[in-house]
Amino acid sequence: MNAAASRALSLSAAIGRQVRLRRQVFVLTVEALAERVGVTRDELIRVEEGGTDLSAASIHDICIALDTNLKEFFTGVERMMELGAADD
Repeated sequence: MNAAASRALSLSAAIGRQVRLRRQVFVLTVEALAERVGVTRDELIRVEEGGTDLSAASIHDICIALDTNLKEFFTGVERMMELGAADD
């Protein structure tokens, strides 16, 4: 796997963990957040597991559903990547 692909996997994992963390802070179930965002439960689980890349529009929709802004969301993603939280 090349370095760009490895970074992409780490970014997807960090985004997924940030979604899960914020969902848990708001005490939302996967089903409740999926409904707010307009995706299926399985799609949201794949996001939280880092198994899918999201469009900017999808990330924006998730931020709206979680009452956060993009800057705050990506600050959390960046912290997770710096701490190696995305490197299971």
